Amino acid sequence: MSRNAAIYTRISSDRGGAGLGVERQQSDCETLVQRLGWTTIATFTDNDMSAYSGAPRPGYRALLDAITAGTVNAVVAWHPDRLHRSPRELETFIDLLDRKRVQVQTVQSGELDLSTPTGRAVARTVGAWSRFESEHKSERIKRSKRQARESGKYTGGPVPFGWRKTGKGKDATVALDDDAASHIQRATGRVIEGKSLGSIAAEWRRAKVGGRDHWDYTLIRQVLNRARNAGLIEHWNRQTGERAIIGPSQWPAIVTENQWRAVRAVFTDDERRRTWDTKVTHLLSGIVLCPCGQPLVSGRIREVSVYRCRGKGRGHVCRPSEPIDLFIRLVVARRLEERDAADLLPQREESVAVETSRVEAAALRVRLKEATESFTAGRINITEFENAAAALRAAIEDAENVMATAVVTSPLAGILNRRDPAIAFWESDLETQRAVVRQLLTVQLKPAGRPPVPTEILTDPHGNEVTLNLDVDTVIANL
Repeated sequence: MSRNAAIYTRISSDRGGAGLGVERQQSDCETLVQRLGWTTIATFTDNDMSAYSGAPRPGYRALLDAITAGTVNAVVAWHPDRLHRSPRELETFIDLLDRKRVQVQTVQSGELDLSTPTGRAVARTVGAWSRFESEHKSERIKRSKRQARESGKYTGGPVPFGWRKTGKGKDATVALDDDAASHIQRATGRVIEGKSLGSIAAEWRRAKVGGRDHWDYTLIRQVLNRARNAGLIEHWNRQTGERAIIGPSQWPAIVTENQWRAVRAVFTDDERRRTWDTKVTHLLSGIVLCPCGQPLVSGRIREVSVYRCRGKGRGHVCRPSEPIDLFIRLVVARRLEERDAADLLPQREESVAVETSRVEAAALRVRLKEATESFTAGRINITEFENAAAALRAAIEDAENVMATAVVTSPLAGILNRRDPAIAFWESDLETQRAVVRQLLTVQLKPAGRPPVPTEILTDPHGNEVTLNLDVDTVIANL
């Protein structure tokens, strides 16, 4: 009896995208249709699509629609598992074919007579074993990938910012992206030294780091917080919600473990987060000193920006910040107008080794502080603390010995090379101005109750006169 047949072909994975697997299935199915004396009415295909995953299959859905509409009364497939790998889906298919009196033939397994108990039992048995094979294969793949992840291997997929993919297929691995890695290294050092994430994000946006211009506080934090930056594997326990380092990664490290742990300490310490992570908006925040010797922080009192000391009791100061910032900018700009301003530059530029050692020393000091806090809290005993402290102090000394052989790069280098250094400083970004002030000045406010500095008229680099009456001492170094 001649029948109007629909051919159905499917392949789970077509990595090359050529469709050769389904083409071979279709060729074999067409040969079977001709041998049976049937007529091919339609061909339905799902290429690169799994039946096990449960994802919608457009070709299979169209086949069911054709059967329901009565367009076809026969189905030809290469093997039963091309049609189904889900027992639930198979039962629905059996019910539909039974109602529509549709015959099923396969190239590999012959006829599936779903109208009889025996035929249905065979179909269900084949489906059950196909399901088992899919589940077993899935478990093997998951276990293999989990083992690869736990050993720090590259397991495919997008490569995070800081690395690049090399090789193809099973030989694919990762290497450092030199440009991206250098930005991560510099940003790591800046966070350790107290720079804000907001200023780093602004700098990355201006430079369009990684080809993107939407870097923000959260993204910078995510990039710098990754254990993989230090060549470590971090495992997240879904049940406890905790993260733990489980070993070294095979990915090349961008920063040292000490540097990464220091950055993470900044991100998890509430006090540091308030003072370091917040975007700096005032020139002297954390720089200008109270008479007690502590750096002042910026704040607001009745809508007025102020510098204030966190100390308790008398003798601490609280002053409006805007006139103090203006005065210090004028002092620096006036000094940069002098003929001998070039003498402020160091004689040698800092080497890469010195830059690395300075960041490493800062990271080690953070770890030493953490060890001290752990001992104080009873989390480690005296022997563990002494061993850790001795090793950290020795490492700090080594880093400082490297720094002692060179002069730190001056933030003035890019300013004094300009035609008008005073204007260059006046118009530079806040981070640069703060770095220059740190190098040239020590600023300390007078104790409360002392007579203020007499009124003085100064001129800014653009020729505008500014009248100031300040209660401030400036102890000027190198000026």
